[in-house]
Amino acid sequence: MLLSLAFAIAVASSPQQVVQEPGSNLSVYLVTFGQGDEIYERFGHNAIWIRDPDAQTDIAYNWGEFNFDQPGFYRRFLMGRMIYEMRARPMADMIYAYQQYDRSIWAQELNLTPAQKRALHEFVIWNEQPENKDYRYDYYRDNCSTRVRDALDRALGGALKRALLPRKTDATYRSHTKRLMIGEELVLTGMNLAMGPAIDQPLTLWEEAFIPMELQEAVRLVTVSGPNGETVPLVKTERTLFQSSRPDPPDTAPNYLPVYLIIGLAIAAALLVFGSLRARWANILFRTLAVFWTFTIGLLGLLITFLWIVTDHSVTYRNENALQANPLVLMLCVGLILVWLGRTRSLKFTVRTALVVSGLASLGLIIQLLPDLNQVNADIIALLLPAHVAIAWLLASGRAHPQDLAARRSSL
Repeated sequence: MLLSLAFAIAVASSPQQVVQEPGSNLSVYLVTFGQGDEIYERFGHNAIWIRDPDAQTDIAYNWGEFNFDQPGFYRRFLMGRMIYEMRARPMADMIYAYQQYDRSIWAQELNLTPAQKRALHEFVIWNEQPENKDYRYDYYRDNCSTRVRDALDRALGGALKRALLPRKTDATYRSHTKRLMIGEELVLTGMNLAMGPAIDQPLTLWEEAFIPMELQEAVRLVTVSGPNGETVPLVKTERTLFQSSRPDPPDTAPNYLPVYLIIGLAIAAALLVFGSLRARWANILFRTLAVFWTFTIGLLGLLITFLWIVTDHSVTYRNENALQANPLVLMLCVGLILVWLGRTRSLKFTVRTALVVSGLASLGLIIQLLPDLNQVNADIIALLLPAHVAIAWLLASGRAHPQDLAARRSSL
């Protein structure tokens, strides 16, 4: 009896060992990287950073890795079948690399429960394995940022999606693309030409998180249940790890329509002036410009058709820009060359083709008034329509015919 009492007293007086809940030792951060110089860096980047003091590791997990040297890279890119991979890197290495490229780095510590931290940690370790790391990339709907968003939402039991999906914005995939591509207007023009109405629908905050900087903003609005059931902000703390010297991107997309319209009207005016003047040099300039224009736009039309019909790029489907740039324009180019080489039998075909090209382009402007055809392509119409109309008028009026060329030569 005395022995039992002594044992009980000894146990009661000994230090109590606290059992730590698995995952409570981990710290989880959403890391956001600002814009870079390359086209694919203009949208920023992000990663999930997990600190494990017990294992003495600081690992950043990101879903934005690709390799230009991978077999079939350019074919996959063209066909819309890009393969990206998830990769883990020491956080110190990522900080150093992004500092060298003068890209801002922000870290937001997240208020996750130990169970959520553990679940997230287990998921990213599983995802890092060679058999799980690859995924089919989509630059708007399944990219490095949406993968980070989805991983966090998975750990939170869907709380992130429930908070962000109902919140509507006025932004679209296209408007974000325009504002983030400032300084790359030629590339932006090609992107706007190639992409259809799928990128013109208003986004929710959930969809808008395809941009890392928007996900960074969105998580600040989210609250979650704390350890004792109380409501707490999802973002526990924030800090800037590196501040770039780059200017911040604008909050809204610039209006390029006046610039495109001026360029389009200038090209049309040049065609009309050179096509109307009775001088050999003007005729040469007109023909050179007309052939260059129709050849270039015709090739772009072939590309638009290919992207729509053949590839897996979902954002290139139902592209109304096919009314402005299509294979008929390339046929017009061939017709112009044949006519100017003296093949007068091709004249009627060439004039009719020019009128059809002009008519289709004009139809693209008219359908902007229809509610169900709401592709935002006024820029492209303003750029291409005037020249199509100018060429059609010059051909239909006889000013660009070989007979007119003979008259010009006799007047010299």
